Amino acid sequence: MRGGPPDPPPPRMAVPKRSMVKVACDACRQRKAKVSIQTIQPSANQLAAIKRKYDELQERMIDHEKLYDTLSARQPEEVKEILRRIQAGGDVKSVTEEIQEGDLLLELTSSPAFIPQQLPARNVLSHQAVPYGPLAGDPQAQLPVREGPISFGQCRITSPYDHAEHIFEEAWRETQYSRVIDRTIFEEDLKSLDPSSPSSSPPDMLLFCSPFLANALLAVSCLYTKNQATFHVPGDPNSRGKAFAIEAARLLALEDTSPSLPVAQGLALMYVYEGALGGGGTALSYHSRMQARYLTLRLDSVPRSADAAIAGVRQRREAHALSWISWGFYIWDWKPMHGLCRRLVIRKPMRPKTRHDEATSPLCNKDNPGYWWFPYPVSVVPQNALKREIFDAECNLAEITEQILDFLIPLEEGWPPRRNPHRALELYTKLTRWKLSLPERLKVENAVLPSAILLHLNVELLIISVLRPFDGLTKEEFGPFDPVTMSYAHASNAMWVVWHFRALYTLRNEHWMIQAASICALRVLSDIETSTIQLETFAKACRALFELGESFPVAKEVMLAIKLSHKPALTTISQRSDDDV
Repeated sequence: MRGGPPDPPPPRMAVPKRSMVKVACDACRQRKAKVSIQTIQPSANQLAAIKRKYDELQERMIDHEKLYDTLSARQPEEVKEILRRIQAGGDVKSVTEEIQEGDLLLELTSSPAFIPQQLPARNVLSHQAVPYGPLAGDPQAQLPVREGPISFGQCRITSPYDHAEHIFEEAWRETQYSRVIDRTIFEEDLKSLDPSSPSSSPPDMLLFCSPFLANALLAVSCLYTKNQATFHVPGDPNSRGKAFAIEAARLLALEDTSPSLPVAQGLALMYVYEGALGGGGTALSYHSRMQARYLTLRLDSVPRSADAAIAGVRQRREAHALSWISWGFYIWDWKPMHGLCRRLVIRKPMRPKTRHDEATSPLCNKDNPGYWWFPYPVSVVPQNALKREIFDAECNLAEITEQILDFLIPLEEGWPPRRNPHRALELYTKLTRWKLSLPERLKVENAVLPSAILLHLNVELLIISVLRPFDGLTKEEFGPFDPVTMSYAHASNAMWVVWHFRALYTLRNEHWMIQAASICALRVLSDIETSTIQLETFAKACRALFELGESFPVAKEVMLAIKLSHKPALTTISQRSDDDV
């Protein structure tokens, strides 16, 4: 209004600013669409994804170039093996890495040749060059041991790719003969060993490794492989590891001149090898020689202390090693003596069980190579290998076994076992109580570790042996049960344990299963014509022997012996099977 107060200013409108527009694509121009800068420039996530894709393509290109170079330098049969692995589902990177790792272990040669030579020392991370035996003599031949230089070699053997690196590692499988060697101190002495003069150490120094022991260990390890590179005779799987055994026999003559722990250990391993792939007479000679050499050592009287207050590091390691080895020989030797029906020669040791020392025992050290195991396919998570618990259970079982063998093989003035059923019942009760007292993870329903499964197989075989002298006695004559029927039941249990092992692993390379399958087959053979249960046990035992026969000729010999000695019974079974069909 004229003359009045001025009108208030009009309100300001918030006019949106135009966003920055970049050059649009043809499609956007036609639609007259606005294109923001965010549309043109990719986000950080997109950039990272593009970079990852580029890196992956670069890595694949490098892997393929490595594979091409490898194929160009290989023999035709090696090229076929590489292609077979890729066709079987292996990716190019993993196959190439396996080949390169194998080349770090062994150089392919045409044939085994024992060639003494001096090799330059070299530092190897987590591996060590093979100082002797058929794998030695090659500057690239290495075994999975500890870090350190080594500089000796004597002979060669062919071996392709990744198989070679596992030969030595197989020695530490969950088997009984690994009980007679302490892995930690063995590998420590292996690094400082002088194969050209293994006895050059001071006479009062205790050694845990020698060329003979290393070759015996490698020979036994070959029982678990059928790689043709380990064949002494091309095409003959029964000659696998023979080159190591020959070299071990040569070295034995040089080393067995004075009491030596590695000699006793190596003789035990050579007994295992010859028993599986060699001759029975040779195996028995190695076994009796081992017992004599071991008793000469008198390990119980070797002074070593595990007390950190008075002993150095080396002496503490030796104390733990001597405890493990002394009890390990006691555990190991009852198995062949049980099969031979002889009383124990190596009796219960007097050395303290230092494995119970939480502070110093290697079995309690999580960095120890044997502390963990991977229970695939049950789980991919590493678990405690329970070595201390299993070793304790084995020691307790060995003590009962010593009493059993004393009962079954009495002295000349002793009573025959058939006249003493009361003692048999006492031993039977001890075995069943031992079985029930096992830790939860070692019980039969939870056992997954191979050595834990073997515990249950051993106790079933021992029960069969305890009851065997009472064939023909009735329940009234024997005691609380029929000994024959109970023996059949435990034979069935034993084959169940074997089948449990077979479901988790494989029987083909487990030579120690031959004795178990043979005992079970012969135990129930007299009753298979009338009992379906015993027939099933017998069939499983024969199947196990058949699978084992693919790797060990002695299993075939057992099958042939059963067939020839019990032909009428087997003929009747065959006729019954035909009638059922």
